[in-house]
Amino acid sequence: MAKAKKRSRNKGKTKGVSLPPAPWDMGPDTPAQRHMKIVESVEHIDPKTGKRSNPNNVKRARRVDMLEVYHKRGVINARQFSAGEALRNAYEATQKSPPAIKQVQVDCSPKPDHAISVQTDRMSAYINLSRHIRDEDKELIDVVVLNGSGIPGRLYKGRRHQLGLEHLRDALEHLANAANF
Repeated sequence: MAKAKKRSRNKGKTKGVSLPPAPWDMGPDTPAQRHMKIVESVEHIDPKTGKRSNPNNVKRARRVDMLEVYHKRGVINARQFSAGEALRNAYEATQKSPPAIKQVQVDCSPKPDHAISVQTDRMSAYINLSRHIRDEDKELIDVVVLNGSGIPGRLYKGRRHQLGLEHLRDALEHLANAANF
């Protein structure tokens, strides 16, 4: 009798639509997760022929920042890109904290001086690069290179966007010249 009741309750309901699973898991598919994320095929280069191939159609997802986008579009050249990337990597290194889990130390006391010297070296590397940035370029470099955003709309809105790209190109060129890239 319980089975008959259950069947009568489920009679009017429809089953949910199921989609086939994706061949590769790319993580959640929400607007926040898709922001600045690209899906690209993983290609292997054959050493004999030099041809690129992806026999298993493997794909990967990764995040890109606007500095890389501008480089791929041809807005900035490779030298300007490497100067911006070096500045960004030095900045990101200053944001790191010491490792939470350290190796087990036996018969010795922990030395905080080492952690402090590592942080000091990171700060020195960033300061050595950032001192080459001109005052009029600091805000643009901060937004595009360090934060990974596009040309700020409040500075270069509408028709002035092209002027912002030229300013970025000049700022990165000055940084590359001053830092010997």
